[in-house]
Amino acid sequence: MSIKLNGATSGSVELDVPDAIGSDVSLTIPGAAGTLDRLERAGNILQVVQNYITGTSSVTSSGQTDIPGFSQSITPTSSSSKILVRVRWNGEFGNTNNYDFVFRLKRNGTVVGNADLNGIRTLGISVAAQGFYDADASSTQDSTWYEYLDSPNSTSSVTYQVCYRPKSTGILYTNRTVSNTNNDNFELLTSSITLIEVAG
Repeated sequence: MSIKLNGATSGSVELDVPDAIGSDVSLTIPGAAGTLDRLERAGNILQVVQNYITGTSSVTSSGQTDIPGFSQSITPTSSSSKILVRVRWNGEFGNTNNYDFVFRLKRNGTVVGNADLNGIRTLGISVAAQGFYDADASSTQDSTWYEYLDSPNSTSSVTYQVCYRPKSTGILYTNRTVSNTNNDNFELLTSSITLIEVAG
């Protein structure tokens, strides 16, 4: 059974319920003046998923490389939705000669959110975060974070992958630092990638 409310001049709103409900459900109308919100209203949060990474990994690269396990998938409920990607990385870049590197973000294998390439830049490929650790001790914790608001225009599963590119060949340690001089100790960390679907 449904209830239909007709507008004063035109249009109507129809309230309906599923054929079967496990238990009674009540809807309370606000006592003060206000508006009942609609889930799909632009700006509303529709869903949040997160990959909270507690394991450690390392990868050696002289070019763009995916960081193992640093990805998360989401299936937008509408093609007009936007996805706010929040990345927090902790670890260490283990190259004693040059600690310069940048992060990039890929959506289904395609880089998104690149910086402009005006002029000559050795590392002009960052999404919004660059790490420069050439004066940093290899046994200290390093971190960086960035956000990017993406418009995937899809209702199929979308996967976001974090990758990095060093200025020269080096090892990126995620969630841990390089071993100390006694080679018997590591500082363990956590990282995360969070995807927030926002109604468009």
